[in-house]
Amino acid sequence: MNMTKILFSFAILSLIVILIIITNAFLPNFGFPILADQAIIDKINNTVLSLATSYITGYLIYYITIVIPNIKKQKVYNQFIKDIIYQFYFDTMQQYNVYYFEPDEYVLGFQDFSNKNEKYISYILNLHAEENKLNLTDTLFEERKLFINDIIDFFEYMTIEQLEIIKIVRTTDLISQIIVIELEQEQEKVEVEVEDTLDVQELKINYSQIKRNIFREYVKLIVDLKDTI
Repeated sequence: MNMTKILFSFAILSLIVILIIITNAFLPNFGFPILADQAIIDKINNTVLSLATSYITGYLIYYITIVIPNIKKQKVYNQFIKDIIYQFYFDTMQQYNVYYFEPDEYVLGFQDFSNKNEKYISYILNLHAEENKLNLTDTLFEERKLFINDIIDFFEYMTIEQLEIIKIVRTTDLISQIIVIELEQEQEKVEVEVEDTLDVQELKINYSQIKRNIFREYVKLIVDLKDTI
């Protein structure tokens, strides 16, 4: 429970105390019975009422001067966070579409996202207008670097779920695994003579499928992050 919720709970409790004391003034039998003189009871009620009223006043000042400005600030930063995450998602899915244009759930989800956000996609495209001439893995590394550099200033305004996913994205070795698969695939081309017999074809490792599966794992992380928006 954060501090705002704790203060709000005390404010509700203070409000209940005020209502009980006010009601007791009109209905003497209402409230908590105390075996004492009326003068002492009135003094206790006045003290408690004063404390409760002071707390309510303090909470209202805190809410107006601290909570409301923070809510407005959070809304502004939420839009920045949304822009950066959507940019990262869009860039990654662009690469995924280039290399694996198949109607799996990620491609279909990206197409649906693009159709529903045509104006937003135009905005995103204008952010990185330069043509990317890097290979797949270098591009993924570069896009991840740009994303981390852009999003790091907003960590304190993000949810725990978002921060946990970003930590995984930042530390995952999935991109490096793609590099390893590409190297092994190239090595196989050098070592194995090209033959068309069925037996040889069955013995060949399907590096392309392995590479795609690894890429899908990486894409899933970005999709999960996008879904937190």
